[in-house]
Amino acid sequence: MSTKAFKGTAVILFALILFTSAHAALTNRLYLPIIAHQPSQTPSRTSTITPSATITPTSTNTPTGTLRTPTPTRTRTPTFTGTPPTATPTRTITPTPTKTWFPGFYITHIEHSPDFDEMDEWVAIKNATGKSVDMTGWILKNDHRIPDIFTFPKFTLNNGRTVQVWTKWGKNSSTDLYWGLDYPVWNTGSDCAWLRDLDKVMVGYCYDN
Repeated sequence: MSTKAFKGTAVILFALILFTSAHAALTNRLYLPIIAHQPSQTPSRTSTITPSATITPTSTNTPTGTLRTPTPTRTRTPTFTGTPPTATPTRTITPTPTKTWFPGFYITHIEHSPDFDEMDEWVAIKNATGKSVDMTGWILKNDHRIPDIFTFPKFTLNNGRTVQVWTKWGKNSSTDLYWGLDYPVWNTGSDCAWLRDLDKVMVGYCYDN
């Protein structure tokens, strides 16, 4: 390189340095006051998303100590004062002929519990009036809520004689009449027999075993 060219290059470099320095000085002079009066910008907060905590189920509290047992309520027993009532003995009805409105006519016995066949029931009726009595149309019944009723056929009972009225089937005679039923009609424990004539005069007989 020639001396002339070298000098030219040096001049250019020097000029660039001066220009750069002058430009920098001018820029600082014009810009720095503006920067000085501007409020410094606060960097915006970057919100950090914190993952939500996992909810752990709370354990059930187990009661401690002794459970309180409810106290039973006392039941007051009434106290009886005075003398307790005396029980009245039950009167036992003795099987006896019952006189009512027909003097001399009796039901003397009821066979209500036969030994072998329950259908061998019978009722004994005696005439002690001193005369023969026509019993046609009379009725004999038990003491049930819905009574069983036997109606006498054409029949006369002589004085001092007894007729037996059977529950079962049979052939009538001067001493035996038959109801013609296939079931017993007299209770084994207690019952009453009622005999009624055409004028509704009653003769009764009751028993209680």
